[in-house]
Amino acid sequence: MKDRAQPELWDERFAAGITPWNFGGVPPDLKDRLARVTAIDFSDRASARCRARWRFERVADRPAAQSLGVVKGNERWQVWKRRL
Repeated sequence: MKDRAQPELWDERFAAGITPWNFGGVPPDLKDRLARVTAIDFSDRASARCRARWRFERVADRPAAQSLGVVKGNERWQVWKRRL
């Protein structure tokens, strides 16, 4: 079994169209940011496609305060803005 804390597993699942993850609730950090968020993804492949297509740049990056146990310590909150 592959390590769920590594992005490669999520890249493979995204590429195969398998995205059934569920936190079972909304983490407080997410609730605070929902008004400004346009996309959230753990998959580097999905994030790279979005950046290339929509020309986004990262303007902030910090560790996530609340995470699922399998990714705790490896998840980050990033703020992106679209380049004009």
